[in-house]
Amino acid sequence: MGETIEEIFDDIGGFGKAQWICTILISYMFLVAAWSMMQMAFAVMVPDWYCVEDSVPEDTHQGLLQQFYTNRSELFEKCSLNDSSCSSFDFVTSKRTVVNEWSLVCDYKWIPSAMISIQMAGVLVGAVVAGQLSERWGRRKCITVASLWHVCANVVAAFSTSWEMFAACRFFIGVGIGGIYTNTFPYSMEFLPLKHRGSVALFPFWTFGVAIFVGFAYFLPNWRYLHLGCAAFCLPGFVLWFVVPESIRWLTVEGRLDEAMEAIGKMARWNGRPVPSDARTTLEMIYFKRKQERKTAGSYSYLDLFKDAYLLKCSVVIAFMWCAMSLISYGISFGAAGLAGNLYLNILLTNCVEIPGLLPVLWMMNRIGRRLTTVIMFIIITITTISSLVVNLKGSSSNERVVFWFALVTKLCVDTGWNVIQAWGTELYPTVTRALGYGVATTSARIGGMLAPFLINLKTRLVLTYVTISCLSFLGIFLSFLLPETRLSALKDNLSSTASSSLSGQGAETELGTPLANQDAGNIDQPKLGHEVCDSDGGKETSNGDPSLAVLMNGDVVEKADDCLA
Repeated sequence: MGETIEEIFDDIGGFGKAQWICTILISYMFLVAAWSMMQMAFAVMVPDWYCVEDSVPEDTHQGLLQQFYTNRSELFEKCSLNDSSCSSFDFVTSKRTVVNEWSLVCDYKWIPSAMISIQMAGVLVGAVVAGQLSERWGRRKCITVASLWHVCANVVAAFSTSWEMFAACRFFIGVGIGGIYTNTFPYSMEFLPLKHRGSVALFPFWTFGVAIFVGFAYFLPNWRYLHLGCAAFCLPGFVLWFVVPESIRWLTVEGRLDEAMEAIGKMARWNGRPVPSDARTTLEMIYFKRKQERKTAGSYSYLDLFKDAYLLKCSVVIAFMWCAMSLISYGISFGAAGLAGNLYLNILLTNCVEIPGLLPVLWMMNRIGRRLTTVIMFIIITITTISSLVVNLKGSSSNERVVFWFALVTKLCVDTGWNVIQAWGTELYPTVTRALGYGVATTSARIGGMLAPFLINLKTRLVLTYVTISCLSFLGIFLSFLLPETRLSALKDNLSSTASSSLSGQGAETELGTPLANQDAGNIDQPKLGHEVCDSDGGKETSNGDPSLAVLMNGDVVEKADDCLA
């Protein structure tokens, strides 16, 4: 008899048609989140601007305006003229951003960076709320509500009448992004068999979303149209509600076994395979473990992540890694306008540069494991950053090119490494706390995103940028060795399945790092076959509903003692 949901997935076709449908429909929301997040790289772009002289007609065409300001460097990006402050500004660009919409320069130049931080604060709130609601409502309902919220917030933002209103709307858009992002990855992972989790984790859905956004921004360079386009782009994602079943893992640990069996049957039909005869018994075994935990621990909340030693260590290390990766990644992405060259190409390159590294990183994940792959990424980032810092301090004439290549190499390692950490973190948590753990990770990432505009600047604060990134990556190397390896381990569903795991970080010797075929069910204290057992409910625990039988933690079905049936 199978002992894990992974074995059920293998029996109904592994990574078949059903898994493809679920993965694509769920991960579509990654594309939406990517567009929504990265459109701020365009919206807060600062075009070339000049202090307005009285001699400039107000209705001057952009082409004539560019000609008028040729060789007028004394007016370029000047906040005062002849000892008096400029009262108005001309922006020489055909693009419509919030900066030239409300003249956010000079005394208001802090506002664009603050808008990004406000958005990230919204993502943080959305991640926290969605992580908790996902454990209560389920993955599907939570991601659907977040998507609806996201659509409404984008539509309202498109009709903003002031920068204050737009900033508030970006906060609420961030809440929707946080809700989508927190649930999308765990939801899709919970449908996958063991050997395919790593490959799906590295599929560049986020990159495709950014590429689609860049295409729309090129043809519609107006921040209002882009927000309406983002809302429309989200609408096909609601197909998920009608097609994709709720997470089988979540349904199981919540005791909704009939619904879990329906979901398994649906996926089996899509794959053209029969439902395994022992599927119900396997689900009952998993629920039995969860039920026993609930008797002593009840429902889980964020506080539980910091009460258990194993979960505490995982949460702290993963939170740091997500914070560091987010700070570096978003700092470079939102700062793409500061790089030399074309804005659209820079946004595309800084977000698509990870693609060449996906296959090598996938190979590394499956051959040397999640931990060593993460360490290698951090080492490359550290070496690249320190080398760039040395070039900058020497005042090289090629510094502009160095900054460009530094941004690309660092972004390549950060984004591919972040994909590895996403898969690793998801595998470390049991199902009962997986969404909560992902919520903590996403929350910490948003803290990094909020700090990014102020610590990472590729145009005006290069030394601070290099020092910040090198320190974060150097610390990440050492923290990686605190977590166990999960390359060959099945996803855990209950805390009891992690109780015997070593906290030393030596994954190869722990249950979490042990191949599925070698795991020993005897690690958990439980009655043995042939002994009389009784649970506090004295009721149904078997697939045939017989109250005289009970399912043990290892899946054995035994007869209850007579006094249990009295």
